[in-house]
Amino acid sequence: MLLALTALFASGCSRPSAARTHAQSAPPTAYHLQIDGDASARLSALRARIDAAGADPDCAQLEPPIGDSAWLAAWCGLRAGDWALSAQQAHAAQTNLAPHNSLRRQIELLLIEAIARQETAAARQNIQTSPSAPPDAHAVSLATRAHHLWLNARIPMHGNLRDPNAGDLANLYAMALERGLLHDAKDPDGRPLRRGALLDIARSEYRDFGRLGALSQTLRASFDFAVERGQLDQAIEMLERAFALDIASENPRALARDLARFERLNRLLGQVDAPPKQAGTQGPARTIAGQVTNSHIEHLLATPAGRRRLADAIAWTRASPTRTIAASPLLIDALRAHGDFDDWHGEDWRLGFEGGQLLAEHGQLTPAKRYFQAAIGAIEEMRGRLPTPALRQEFFADKRKVYMALVDAYIGLDTTQRTQANYQRSLVLANALKARGLLDLLDGDVDPALATEPRPNTRHSTHLRPGRAGSKHARAASALAQLEDWSRAQRSNLSHRAAQTAQSKRSPNTLARQVGAQLAPNTVLLEYLIMPRRSYLWVISDQGIKMRQLAGREDIAPLVDAFIRTLGERPDPARQRALAERLYVELIGPAQDLLKSADQLIIAPDGKLYDLPFEMLARPTRSAEPDYLMRDQVVTYTPSSAVFERLMARKAAAQPDSSTTRTLLIGDANLDRAAIDLLKLATNLPDSGMFSLGDVFPKLPGARAELDAINTRLGARDFEVEMRVGEMAAESWMRNADLTQYGIIHVAAHGISDARSLQVASVQSGLEFNQPALLLSRDPEQPDDGIVTLGELLSRRTAAEMVVLSGCTTGRGWQTLGAGAFGLAGAILYTGSSSVVASMWSVEDADTSKLMAAFYRGIADGKTPAQALQSGQVAMSKAGMSPASWAAFRVIGGG
Repeated sequence: MLLALTALFASGCSRPSAARTHAQSAPPTAYHLQIDGDASARLSALRARIDAAGADPDCAQLEPPIGDSAWLAAWCGLRAGDWALSAQQAHAAQTNLAPHNSLRRQIELLLIEAIARQETAAARQNIQTSPSAPPDAHAVSLATRAHHLWLNARIPMHGNLRDPNAGDLANLYAMALERGLLHDAKDPDGRPLRRGALLDIARSEYRDFGRLGALSQTLRASFDFAVERGQLDQAIEMLERAFALDIASENPRALARDLARFERLNRLLGQVDAPPKQAGTQGPARTIAGQVTNSHIEHLLATPAGRRRLADAIAWTRASPTRTIAASPLLIDALRAHGDFDDWHGEDWRLGFEGGQLLAEHGQLTPAKRYFQAAIGAIEEMRGRLPTPALRQEFFADKRKVYMALVDAYIGLDTTQRTQANYQRSLVLANALKARGLLDLLDGDVDPALATEPRPNTRHSTHLRPGRAGSKHARAASALAQLEDWSRAQRSNLSHRAAQTAQSKRSPNTLARQVGAQLAPNTVLLEYLIMPRRSYLWVISDQGIKMRQLAGREDIAPLVDAFIRTLGERPDPARQRALAERLYVELIGPAQDLLKSADQLIIAPDGKLYDLPFEMLARPTRSAEPDYLMRDQVVTYTPSSAVFERLMARKAAAQPDSSTTRTLLIGDANLDRAAIDLLKLATNLPDSGMFSLGDVFPKLPGARAELDAINTRLGARDFEVEMRVGEMAAESWMRNADLTQYGIIHVAAHGISDARSLQVASVQSGLEFNQPALLLSRDPEQPDDGIVTLGELLSRRTAAEMVVLSGCTTGRGWQTLGAGAFGLAGAILYTGSSSVVASMWSVEDADTSKLMAAFYRGIADGKTPAQALQSGQVAMSKAGMSPASWAAFRVIGGG
């Protein structure tokens, strides 16, 4: 394996690299510092070239080091390992630094000088590795002075995320800690500074600003740190990422450092993973899949690197189109006999999945379950280390298959012949796949960075991780920079999640019992899990839990897509009815015998089913009119049965007298302003054109009439109504108001969702957004922008029995809160409200007003939100109105 790496390295260094060739041929003034009106950009470009040169920049070309640019020579010496130059220039730079320059730069220069002097002292003692050298007294004094300045100034460690010149403090602190120059250093709040967390911040900032040379060096430092702590799986990950960057930049010095670390891993593990191979290079996998011995396999199972090789080999074997490459019987036997998973962490989940699949395919279900369980344990452990819901959700996106495989192992083909324990364990697994971000929030894992999460730097994000351009990763990973909040919460959060995991292992049937206890008589919760070839349905009531098998995604998804298309501008009633009846047979029919006495159905969808209006599913009949499900049964929705249980438990714990008839009606906002603020949420900016919000979002002429009608109806029933429309419907008012005083909140405003790609006449491409939002008025005297985002909603508290979002697509999902968390509706549920009424697609303004009028007649008569919505939908259906006009709205929440 080292042979392959050495060959790759040799081929990469057989000719001068592009970056190195440029540096060698550059004229003496290539790095000459000319301070003019574009100084900041020039300095950034020069430092980028130093970073890109890796460990061999030509610092002699940096002249003269004067004024605000003097720090650059010190930085160059640090990157080149020229410690004498670095110490000299750092000291000179502190003297030359302009008085107006930032204190942060002075602290960085003191740390650079301290690190350089420590390395110089170590070299004088002929000590090859500076961490082994006793701290130099002068270096310690400089580092201590820098630390006192930082403590007194309370400068944030993560820097100014808008300034790419301020991203090095965490890295320099990590280097000083590594060399023993800051013994027992603490942050301004008295918490110890930790080298691992500092390296996390440095990697995050270098990645966000596209400083790939600096990122590569910091990844190697992270490798060294992980090796010191014995976290070899994490060390391998860091080194592979550094190697990928260095291969891309063709940096020979950096590749040599990578090779030295691979050799170090070889000594530690007995063998080392090769870096990622090009497609078709499957030699090691072929070897492991073919001729092996028991001792060889046991040796591989004993180390993280070996387990990674086994996972690759099994995946290659199972991917053989004709299965002509058979797995060795010795491999099957060794996997089956292996029972020690205590040290499985990190990427070991891959062997858990691949090994479990291989065993299951050979009829070994019992050991297969052990492998799947080990894989899920490693996944949950890694997920628990991530600080934000957005980052957890992205990490989780490609791992659903592991949970699904274990569900299959528990249940299999015949769901009617399994035990209650199997039903209950599989239900817990299904809930691990749905609305996990929202569930984390409901369990107390509050993410303080979510509301201010910045957009990714689109200029560089495509270079950071191949194939992930435009992903949420760069934006979410920047939350690692919030060291103060993360450090405070991380330990308690990990302990909380560990306790939850341990509890679920002790009592896998707890969730089913708790959900059943929260359900009213004649109410049934239907939990769906859609899998590729077969799907599952859990039927939960106060009488217990049952399961049914359904068709797979391959069959269901095309039916749902076709049905949704019938709700468009040219409806086909005959085809719509045929599809509604077919979907009823596929999704409700298998459990129809369990629903005969049910008055209310609570739907916990999955996958494509989140877009499906279950109210419109129709029982097959010969009558002229469709027999819609909603005519006989009240239908509501919940993100998952676990979320339902949390919401109902919270509701039961509320004060008995907490309900109130006080009602807030807000909407018909003034959108006569430039759309500049809206662009802050855009993931792709328009090519040209300036426009107003009114150009993008048309006026809602029925919104004022809708609010007036609700006001009249509720006022006549002694509801205390507060109405805020036009300029009074301002975000600034909502931000300052106590929303917990309202029992009903109705918002008649435009909404943005993941389903919305806005088309503007003067713009060639549509606008897509990185957060859902509600659009209200903007008060010019206030700093608000009139756009209430998902993050801003999460920071508010409500206590309403019902919140109505009478805007387009306000019920659509958003991945930050987990698959199927219903976006804005899910955020409002988290803030304290019991149920949310929201729409899944755009509805004509007049049709929405008619539905809302019927809905509030029911509310005024004392009906629950679900009953009131059903009565309005039934009335509009019997009046012959198109289902597209009445089926878009749904009740989401705790029943």
